[in-house]
Amino acid sequence: MTNYSECIKARRSVRTYEKRIVDEALREQLLAFGQTIKNPYNLPVEFRFMEAGEHGLSCPVVSGTDLYVAGKIKAGGDACVAFGYTFETFVLYAWSLGLGTVWLGGTMNRPAYEAAMELGDDEMMPCASPLGYPAKKMSVKETVMRKAIKADERLPFGELFFDGDFTVPLTAENAGNLAFPLEMVRLAPSALNKQPWRVVKAGLWYIFT
Repeated sequence: MTNYSECIKARRSVRTYEKRIVDEALREQLLAFGQTIKNPYNLPVEFRFMEAGEHGLSCPVVSGTDLYVAGKIKAGGDACVAFGYTFETFVLYAWSLGLGTVWLGGTMNRPAYEAAMELGDDEMMPCASPLGYPAKKMSVKETVMRKAIKADERLPFGELFFDGDFTVPLTAENAGNLAFPLEMVRLAPSALNKQPWRVVKAGLWYIFT
């Protein structure tokens, strides 16, 4: 069984890969796992692997791999949240198998990826990711990028989570049995590492913004 909390603590976004093929058996294992993921909204996400050369895929921040994975989901309602939950579960599982990923949204030639996914008019593909074995040494471009966004840092607990209203920082002690899941939220990846979420404990309820 995958220890997701340990994967969350250990995982990092990977943009530099070894020139090493992910074999077919491992790809099938990943796709089979993707079909088992259940998100809280019970909305199915379809995963596909895509080869860069076959589909004309490119991303200026990625090097060393030609393999990408993406998912698509019917648009509308809670689709974005359902997709995010499902895709993050997928990349954490990939990490547990020794494979690196990074969420791509604005740095890819999106029309090519959407064409490769055969995206329907009622579907959306929020993101894609390269997939492969992390290189032992990051490229200069990746090193500079990670330093610029402080990729290995996270805001303190009390700057993300609040008690009653936004003026009182929440402590891990006062969070009780929700301290652990909130810490996993604190460690989660976000675009440019901006950590845009905030949580307010209001009585017995937690309000996410």
